[in-house]
Amino acid sequence: MIDTNVIFSAAYNIHSNAGKLILSGIEGKIQLIAPEIAKKELQDALQKKLGFSIDECNEFIKSLPIEWVPESVYAPLLDRASQFIKGVDSHFVALAMLVDGILITGDREILDIKSREVKISKLAEFIKRIVKN
Repeated sequence: MIDTNVIFSAAYNIHSNAGKLILSGIEGKIQLIAPEIAKKELQDALQKKLGFSIDECNEFIKSLPIEWVPESVYAPLLDRASQFIKGVDSHFVALAMLVDGILITGDREILDIKSREVKISKLAEFIKRIVKN
């Protein structure tokens, strides 16, 4: 499970921990998934912060080794996820709950969630774990 800020960080600096995570997905070492709603969030950030055109955004997003999950798949868990966090971030939490996966993020609000229902990891900590394996 990968958060938009991690994907954006990889676009900003491919040699960063976020870039290493994406590379691990390309190499098939890990499976990366994200809610489809992250595409719009990512496109906005790429355009505003890095000056990408819409075509560049689309090409970058298509090239990512991420399985994009439609809202209909995790919608039954959105109400429960909204008890932990509001807004778009609830989509990431709901999907993480559904797949029982680790949500990799740098978002402090998400990192502050204290629940056994959601597994959350800082990017740097997760990278240390997968580099060992």
